[in-house]
Amino acid sequence: YQLFSIRPDINYLHIQMRSPLYPTYMVGEKLQVSGKISVPDVIMPHKDAKVFDYASYLATKNIGSEMFFPKIEVLGPEAHTFRAILGRWKEDLVARMSLYVTSPASSLASGMLFGTSSFSKELSQTFRTAGLSHIVVLSCFNIAILISAIFFLFLFLPFFIRIILASLIVIIFVMMV
Repeated sequence: YQLFSIRPDINYLHIQMRSPLYPTYMVGEKLQVSGKISVPDVIMPHKDAKVFDYASYLATKNIGSEMFFPKIEVLGPEAHTFRAILGRWKEDLVARMSLYVTSPASSLASGMLFGTSSFSKELSQTFRTAGLSHIVVLSCFNIAILISAIFFLFLFLPFFIRIILASLIVIIFVMMV
């Protein structure tokens, strides 16, 4: 399945939706979705685990409800907003990476560069067991590398302009990811 969030026209909170893996939907596409919307459940403890308030966790991501395997119809072409263009560019870069680099190396690179998680459950568990799961996720270290690269590539520009350029590129990178 694929998991993504949609922004309805009438509500300010997003809906987290789980749908079959195919067909895939692009960032910015306008969809008509019909199905049952439910409020996320609180996951009850078992054994020595504590209660996990899943609804509060989703609220931190601006998600207020869930929908499982709804009927989806694509209404129109993709939006041409700046955020949608960046999202499609990210998806294209991840697809190209998986085209030219074999798995699991492409999954690792996509996770490190773009924050995507396309690992198998076994590989994810192996990273957790080895204590290396922090390498896979996008972190401030990636942004520090990006800033360093910008400062190095544009060494011929004045320092103030390099700061402005690095700030703009970091903002665009964060929006894309």
